[in-house]
Amino acid sequence: MMKRSRSQEVIEQDHYQNGSTQPPKNRGGTIATLFVAAIFLGGIISGMSLLNIHLFSPSDPADNATSPVGFHGNSAPPENAGREENPPLPTSEVEIPIYGAPVPGSDTPQSEDLSLLEIYQKNIPSVVSVTGTRDGASISSTGLVLSKNGYIVTSAGNIQQADSLQVLFSDGKQLSAVAVGTDSMSDLAVVYVDAKDLVPALLGDSADIRVGDNVSAIGDHMGTEFRCSITDGIISAIHREDRRIPLLQTTAIVSSVSSGGPLLNRHGQVIGIVTPMRDGGTEGLGFAVPSDAVKDIAEQIIRQGYVSGRPSLGLKGQWVSEFYQHFRHMPAGFCISEAPAGQKGIISGDILVKADGVRITKPGELITVLSRKNINDSITLVLYRSGREYEITLTLQEDKG
Repeated sequence: MMKRSRSQEVIEQDHYQNGSTQPPKNRGGTIATLFVAAIFLGGIISGMSLLNIHLFSPSDPADNATSPVGFHGNSAPPENAGREENPPLPTSEVEIPIYGAPVPGSDTPQSEDLSLLEIYQKNIPSVVSVTGTRDGASISSTGLVLSKNGYIVTSAGNIQQADSLQVLFSDGKQLSAVAVGTDSMSDLAVVYVDAKDLVPALLGDSADIRVGDNVSAIGDHMGTEFRCSITDGIISAIHREDRRIPLLQTTAIVSSVSSGGPLLNRHGQVIGIVTPMRDGGTEGLGFAVPSDAVKDIAEQIIRQGYVSGRPSLGLKGQWVSEFYQHFRHMPAGFCISEAPAGQKGIISGDILVKADGVRITKPGELITVLSRKNINDSITLVLYRSGREYEITLTLQEDKG
């Protein structure tokens, strides 16, 4: 809180204690007018209450002293809250096939180069929009059908902690979805819809990709209003290391909303899944997780709900929004609601601001730090609490979703 100057205090005292220096006026007419207005307003409010119309929204969850940010996962929604029930997950595993680069004259599917129109027509039945809500706000990303029986890969960052999920297909069909699991390191997630007749995408072998190859991307590049857009470019680099994942680099136009959509080779095969640009990215460059890695990660998520070997802090909470940073004067960082069992030195409401000396303001920065670590490694954290910073040491555990 800022200290007020002596002059400010004097001005406020003169205003609030001494009042106006003008002679008092006859306020009888004003009081009568206010009285009539109060009666009129009371009638309006009573009428609105009968119609179940509210003038004021519920109290801000941030007003709770122990929870400066509304946390996800701490309270379940009421039963039968009016939304469609999530579909049950099947018990069978799914094997995602990978096809080698077509050889002209062979029996390999799609053995010849395709035009952009042919690539689009071949793949558009497999490209979907994944939408949902988080704290009442709409979120969306692109997705890609992996199997006939309802498994879809999409962006982890856009569906994590979503209150509900819907999948919109290119033919206009919309189905409720449930998250199977996520992998923050690769920004991949798998969701499931109750369907048996979906059109799975054809995955090509990303090991065959070379710099200079023509590629195209299909996705919701500016949200669902511009869904299923196609852009083209080339592979401008391969093996761009990021978070332990060797990414493909492309000049095809992509965006955060097109994350989860396919990057396609000239034969119409999916050779990557678009992922958000690192640290804001560079204009004209996009990135994609190679199809070989997508296959392994997606199959692990479908089989067990997570990817083995990923280190995690074991903390639950939510990133501090810009609203709270500006209007509640909270630092950027991760506001903690729950710590691992037995971990001392962390309480609900602490804000993680540094990890191993690196300032942490957004998920990508924390994931980059964790990518240099292994399970059971120690990590030094700096926590903000009540205007002060505290340093603790925590042992990393396996991230099981």
